[in-house]
Amino acid sequence: MMEEITIKSEFGHSYLVLHNNVEEKDLYLLNMIINNKMKGFLPCKESRSENELFLYYEITFKKSIEKEYENRNMSFEEIYTLFQKINFVMENSNSFLLDPNFFVIDPQYMFFDLESNELGLLYVPYNFGINNITVNFPYQSCYYKLADFLLEKIIYEQ
Repeated sequence: MMEEITIKSEFGHSYLVLHNNVEEKDLYLLNMIINNKMKGFLPCKESRSENELFLYYEITFKKSIEKEYENRNMSFEEIYTLFQKINFVMENSNSFLLDPNFFVIDPQYMFFDLESNELGLLYVPYNFGINNITVNFPYQSCYYKLADFLLEKIIYEQ
């Protein structure tokens, strides 16, 4: 089976599920996201079947940035706050010795918690590429998808 991303609901919970028949090369990254609750990271658990790895990211009561701004534009304050939250998560990842190149900075996979309005980012602890989403590219290039999205959503004032 190839790499894929699906949404799954189980027992009142919603999950973003990543499937990959990967041989882990860096168990540290995987163990860190599974065994630690890190602010700004989508909570993750794993499931294995033979040589296949499934990562279940908790998205219950969360809404993607893409869905949040589907029918409306973003103000400067909203964009500024979004980048502050992304920056916080990136800095937080450094304190756990996690490589920021493994974050998926794509509005479709960045989630706001509907209760706390906290940002949760998807962290994939291995090379992954599907549906124009890739991780472990040079750090700056991960912002292109977000930048394209924001350019369409920004409110231009005259």
